[in-house]
Amino acid sequence: MKKQSIQDKIKKHEEAIVLLKEKLNKDYLNNSNSKYLYIKEIDAEVEIEVHDKNKSWNTLKQIYGNEFETLLLTKEECLKILENKEISKILKMDGSSYNDDFFIQNYNEEDKARGRVAGFCCYGNWSYFYSGGGSDGSRDFRGVRFVRKKITDKR
Repeated sequence: MKKQSIQDKIKKHEEAIVLLKEKLNKDYLNNSNSKYLYIKEIDAEVEIEVHDKNKSWNTLKQIYGNEFETLLLTKEECLKILENKEISKILKMDGSSYNDDFFIQNYNEEDKARGRVAGFCCYGNWSYFYSGGGSDGSRDFRGVRFVRKKITDKR
């Protein structure tokens, strides 16, 4: 009986932690000092800088919560951004940077089902997508770039 009550308390605390992480995540996205750029092609705001470099997918999921992947750009959104040369240059998605790769939502359902991850890579004057990477790998040149719905100015 005592063991069960301790397990119940642990479960309650774990649930509270998940809720707090979700709240912190939403607060970060809405009140972050990160600079966002509105991109009309995808009708959303995208972080200009890639951050949380050298952290694995698993670590980022612990930091930002289970819905972490939904905060990331999709391959389709990246392709639309790449069509606009000016914006892709501002976001360093034009291949001008060797240090700004980032995770994206996995576009390959088979890889996703196997727990694999996807990303956007820049190399020299070209860029590419990959899927099938391990969720435990980290690189000093790869991080995250969040996307969010446009936040209206309330002045």
